[in-house]
Amino acid sequence: MAPTPHHRLDASASESLDEATPNGSAGCRNGASGGKPAPRARRIAPPDADAPTNDPVRVYLREMGQVSLLTREGEVAIAKRIEAGQYARQLAVLATPYGVREILSISELLRKGSVDLRSVLDGLDEIEPTHTHDERRKDFVLKTAKVKRIDAEVAKKLACVSNSRTSEDTRKRLRGEIDDLLRQVVDLMRETRFLK
Repeated sequence: MAPTPHHRLDASASESLDEATPNGSAGCRNGASGGKPAPRARRIAPPDADAPTNDPVRVYLREMGQVSLLTREGEVAIAKRIEAGQYARQLAVLATPYGVREILSISELLRKGSVDLRSVLDGLDEIEPTHTHDERRKDFVLKTAKVKRIDAEVAKKLACVSNSRTSEDTRKRLRGEIDDLLRQVVDLMRETRFLK
């Protein structure tokens, strides 16, 4: 019978096992061949173990060990920058005539029941909420009513700004007042934890 690749593999495996065991017992560990269990070969680290490696985990750990951790002051500074960025984003989106109209239309949809409260307000799935869903809904509706009054006031001031008889100083003052009113809109929405 001609040796098959399977037989050749078995033969080479048994030869390597014979070489690995000191008594040549073909690697039996349970003592069935009459000898003690063969000791395991020790793996010895190559002499260049401290040399640079391409192992991504080792590279990552080495680089991370060289980076200093944040201090408490550093964390506070980053948190303030994040908060300022979120506020600036909300100002850019909500403190516009379009943003105010969207707030009012979402409030109307919520009042009619066409929109789920979870899709409008953040923090409703907290384990121990400070307010019930109904309290949050009422708070949102009250604050959007204030937004509606602010929007009417902004519209009046914008009409004055666009009047040709209004002086440049008055226009500048009115624009500052409009900006303040629109900041109030953003602050009201932040208090409700508005998602949009």
